[in-house]
Amino acid sequence: MTQQLQHELITRAEKSRRLRESISQSYQRWKDILAVEQDNALWLKRIVRENGWIRQSVHGTEAAKAAWKIVYHSGDHVFMRQCLRMMEPMVQTGEACQKDYAFLMDRFLINQGRKQLYGTQSKKQDGQIVLLPIKDQHQLDERRQTVGLDPLLAIAE
Repeated sequence: MTQQLQHELITRAEKSRRLRESISQSYQRWKDILAVEQDNALWLKRIVRENGWIRQSVHGTEAAKAAWKIVYHSGDHVFMRQCLRMMEPMVQTGEACQKDYAFLMDRFLINQGRKQLYGTQSKKQDGQIVLLPIKDQHQLDERRQTVGLDPLLAIAE
């Protein structure tokens, strides 16, 4: 079961990645991507409901990363929150990746109209990459350090 699950996670995340890389601005391509990502999320919800979050020590780092990618691109805020709650204690034990947790947390917060914690979410504006709003910006680099991310504000100065 573990090898089959690993293979399925990696295959699903790879399919989504390939579609995203090949995207044009066509509406049909976006519909294709959304359909794949929705199918991936529905599938992973069942897996997570039955087995809990994908553990790096059991399923491997690549499969755990694939599961994270599926949640990250799911657009399902309830599912994101559920996965964040499962991942949080696993980050402390090394069963889930700290950086993945930080990226998912920021995406969840931004999608909820709130400020991000780790400065992982940005947008392109007038040809420039602009960070989306950050909570307690003066403590950003300290928070980033706690999850293994490089300093951001020191680089920008």
